[in-house]
Amino acid sequence: MELTSGQARYLLAVYHLGLGARGVRCADIARMLDVTRPSVVKMLSFFSQRCLIARERYGKVYLTDTGCLLARCYARRLEKVERMLAAELALTREEAQLAACALLDVLPERCFTQGEVPSA
Repeated sequence: MELTSGQARYLLAVYHLGLGARGVRCADIARMLDVTRPSVVKMLSFFSQRCLIARERYGKVYLTDTGCLLARCYARRLEKVERMLAAELALTREEAQLAACALLDVLPERCFTQGEVPSA
């Protein structure tokens, strides 16, 4: 499953906030991404429809196995592009991260390992 850069940012936020935690709250995602809670709710609904997250009745979300696999894949891709941009263009970590996220939409699949993104 391919995601847009915006969708990937949200999925990665759930992934990073959820590492070692017992679920992720919408408010934490909104704070991390500097977006509104309604924006987060809308994106989580998108992920839920695609079985990438599971929701608790009162707000916390968790990545499903498929969601976690996809998030790890995007995290590896993002890290690879970030490292390249930071090294070649002397960008800060934050600048490289924003640029890398935007590039994920337009870079051809051949830039990454064949078969890396699982289908869901």
